[in-house]
Amino acid sequence: MEGLRRVLLQQAVNVRDLGGYPCAGGGATPYGHFFRADNMHGLSREDLKKLYDLGIRTILDLRTPGECTGQPNSFAGYRDVQVLNCSLLGESTDQFTGFLRSLGENYAGMIRQNPERYAQLFTMIAQRAGAGGILFHCTAGKDRTGVTAALLLGLARVPEEDIVADYALTDVYLRPKVRVFMEHNPTANPDLFRAQPENMQHFVETLRQDFGDARGYLLQAGVAEELLERIWG
Repeated sequence: MEGLRRVLLQQAVNVRDLGGYPCAGGGATPYGHFFRADNMHGLSREDLKKLYDLGIRTILDLRTPGECTGQPNSFAGYRDVQVLNCSLLGESTDQFTGFLRSLGENYAGMIRQNPERYAQLFTMIAQRAGAGGILFHCTAGKDRTGVTAALLLGLARVPEEDIVADYALTDVYLRPKVRVFMEHNPTANPDLFRAQPENMQHFVETLRQDFGDARGYLLQAGVAEELLERIWG
C-alpha cells in the first residue's frame, strides 16, 4: 500500500497513514506503522475490515471517558484488535475549550500542563510497536490527534514544514463534516473546526524553543529512552 496515504472509508473522513514523509539524514517514515484518524464510532463492517486489512491491530483512543461512553469505539471486541484508552484531556474537554486563546497556544498548553498523559501515551505506543499498525484518534482527528501526530513525526525527524502540512490536510478533509455541523450550529465558532497551518507552526516552534525537539519533550515528560527507540523501529 505504499504511496496511498489517505484511507477512504464510509463513516470516517480524516484517516491517513503517516508513512512517506522525509526524515532528516535520509529515508522516509515507513508505511503501515501509524495511522491518524477522526472518530472510530459508527464504522461500517466494510470500514472495520479495510482498516484491519491494512494491518491495524491497536487502536489508541485519545477521547475523554464521557466521549467514549457516548460514542463507543467500533473496534471494541473486533477480532484481535486491542483498543486502549488514553485521554489527553483527562476527565473532560473543558480543559481545552476553557482556556481557548488560539488553537496553536492551546496545543502548546496541552503538552506543558499534562506531560504525564503524553508519557503514558507514548509508553503505550512503544509497547505496541511491532505488533501491527497503530491507529490513534480523537473525535475530529485534529487537535489531540494533531499534536500526537506532530510528536510522532518529530521523533522520526520529519522536517517542521512537513509536520505543518500533515496537520493542514485535516482542514481539507473535514470540510464536509464542518459544513453540516455549522448548518445545525450557526452560533458556533468556526475557528474551532479549522486546521490552519499557523496553529501547528506555533506548536512546533514552541516545542523547539522550549524542549529542543519532540524527543527532548518526551524524555522530559518521563518516557524512557529505550522506549522511544522502539517507536519507529
